[in-house]
Amino acid sequence: MPRKVRKQKVKRHPTDRQDKAKETTQKRKKKKRRKEGWSDKEEDKQVKPSTASPLVYDPEAVLQELLLRHPHGPVDGEESLEELRSQLFERQKLHAKYHSITTRTCVSKKICRFELPMDLRELETLSPQTYLKKYCRVCRRRRNVYIKIFTKFDHRQKMLLSFKEMEQALNDLYMGNIDSKQFQWLMDLCDIQRQTDIDCDLFCSVCALSERVLYADFVMDDMDDDDTRQKELLEVADFCSLLAKLYCHDISPELTRLLLKL
Repeated sequence: MPRKVRKQKVKRHPTDRQDKAKETTQKRKKKKRRKEGWSDKEEDKQVKPSTASPLVYDPEAVLQELLLRHPHGPVDGEESLEELRSQLFERQKLHAKYHSITTRTCVSKKICRFELPMDLRELETLSPQTYLKKYCRVCRRRRNVYIKIFTKFDHRQKMLLSFKEMEQALNDLYMGNIDSKQFQWLMDLCDIQRQTDIDCDLFCSVCALSERVLYADFVMDDMDDDDTRQKELLEVADFCSLLAKLYCHDISPELTRLLLKL
């Protein structure tokens, strides 16, 4: 008589048991919901939660959320959807207009660092704007403030500011304490003309530059401490004996004037 081979019981990991129990529970729930008359699509809509709250930042996401809650849609069809889009956009625009950004802090020379390229001949091909975008390093916290203000005044939503919008944004950054002469002097220093479109990188660099060159105009004697008035040591080393370093290079007068102001 052949011996009966006993089947060895396979020990399951506790996590496998938990996963199997979850699958069984989900299957039971699906069967129960089908008996109640729910379809699979409606069930998926109910199960999937929204990953983020889109009520402030993305009007299109708000629209999708409303369509998810009301799948039959409005009576008037596509026209009502376009009208809803425009209303959401206008509401977001008004919210940005009347809720000013109040994260301004005191001006400082340490919120950015200006660098020089290893090969100074590269400066011969750079304009002041290109130099600022390439060699101005702004600290992340301050850059976030600049980006918020840039977004607030980007009325055309093209990630570009006009000359007039740039003046409004800079005035908002300094809470109305910068006059037209200071603004125009800053634009001349950066070689920005009235027809120039200013992107986000250039805007952040110009704002950081304004804190550097207008530092003496905005800081009072009792606020002038070591943390705000001193430059980074790496920058001090780079710009030491600057005229001697630039002597043999054909750099444009506009860029030379900017470098000497730093």
